[in-house]
Amino acid sequence: MKDSLIIKAYELLIEQYEKQVKEMDDDQMNSTLIYHTALRVYEEAIFQALGYKALHKLAMEADKRIEKEFGNKRFGIAECVEENFLHKGSPNRE
Repeated sequence: MKDSLIIKAYELLIEQYEKQVKEMDDDQMNSTLIYHTALRVYEEAIFQALGYKALHKLAMEADKRIEKEFGNKRFGIAECVEENFLHKGSPNRE
């Protein structure tokens, strides 16, 4: 009887921890989506105002700074710009 109560207590504790982890994951995902959306709006504004070449140049410079600051980790900002904007036509495209 005592062992089964201990097992049930551990099961409830694990369930509570799993719930907390899921909530933390959801919070992290939501904050990441907010920043991702903000970055996309910012990229689109630069693209519309200055064209693809200027946006790509800024992305390459950002990649270099980030790689240097974070120990040569690659974030691939320029590659994302290529993927998302290279095919777009723009009146300001150079």
